[in-house]
Amino acid sequence: MGFFSRKRTSALEAVANAPVGARVIVEGTGATIVGTLVFQSGGDRWVEHRLTTDDGRQVWVSIENFDTTVATRWDLADPSAVTGGPDGTRSGYGGTPFTRSETGMASFISKGDTGCNENGSVDFVDFAADDGRRLGFERYGEIGARRRSIAVAGNCPNCGAGLTVDPHGRCQHCGAAATADVGQWDDWEVSVGTDVTSALTLG
Repeated sequence: MGFFSRKRTSALEAVANAPVGARVIVEGTGATIVGTLVFQSGGDRWVEHRLTTDDGRQVWVSIENFDTTVATRWDLADPSAVTGGPDGTRSGYGGTPFTRSETGMASFISKGDTGCNENGSVDFVDFAADDGRRLGFERYGEIGARRRSIAVAGNCPNCGAGLTVDPHGRCQHCGAAATADVGQWDDWEVSVGTDVTSALTLG
């Protein structure tokens, strides 16, 4: 079953439905899908693929259906360049104003290597700028699922013991997530989205 029911874009729909291990081309660079999050909120369904590019970068790309099918590359934002936050109607990044466009909660299923549990939930707040960029705040519902957080090295941030992690990325001594949250909004993450609708195809 396809993900999209309105104004279908066949090339992007094919990428949305591609399995872990499939090859894609994003912005002219070959990449492999190493993990996929399938989100559902009410009647809406969308995906985010984690890609490893041929030049070694980790890239997250979402494929969603608004009036038409849209693909967005998400990059971790520099917290010092962000003004406002998820609670306001406006925010900013690097001097560009963004207006709140969407907010809600979604459940997800994880496939492959995403850094998330097999299923869970996420709160999200999206902002849009006049230049087409997006600013997205996300807050995951289970400990250790913050896939864009920075891994901790050295000692566990919870118990202080020398850090040895289990296969789920948790401290083997106390079970706490071995990550440090990024940003200044408690456990919210913030990322900048760039439209790659015309630059994402199966490889």
